[in-house]
Amino acid sequence: RPFSAVPFYDTRPVELRKVPSDCHITYRGVRYSIDPCAVGQTVVVRSDTDRVGSSFSVFMNDQVVASHTQHPKGSRPVTLTQHALTIKNLCAKNPRSVRNTGKTSHFLQLDDQVIIGEPFILPTPQVEVRSLSVYESIAREANR
Repeated sequence: RPFSAVPFYDTRPVELRKVPSDCHITYRGVRYSIDPCAVGQTVVVRSDTDRVGSSFSVFMNDQVVASHTQHPKGSRPVTLTQHALTIKNLCAKNPRSVRNTGKTSHFLQLDDQVIIGEPFILPTPQVEVRSLSVYESIAREANR
């Protein structure tokens, strides 16, 4: 069989990361941006080498969701322009989903929809406050 007929097999080392709500994964001590569509998903990181300046790619299934150049450990977070633009466009489409708190936006993925805003908070349940004597009388009746 000719060499060109042999399918390509990627032998680079694989590392798995779960994309948090701020759309940045940590790789070799630096935070790198990921496309917001990957929030909540597990992605595969494949690097050409371990050296600073080499490139690495981030895959979700077979789709590339980010390609970065490695920075020295401890560098500031790296956000790609296209990711920043996607985030900005999502904010523009749904302005009520982002609170003007001066903090970095958080993301939440529900099914196939990315929601921008504060982390998801469930409403606090309403609790009825009763006197302890009510519970004592219930306990007395139960013991009869």
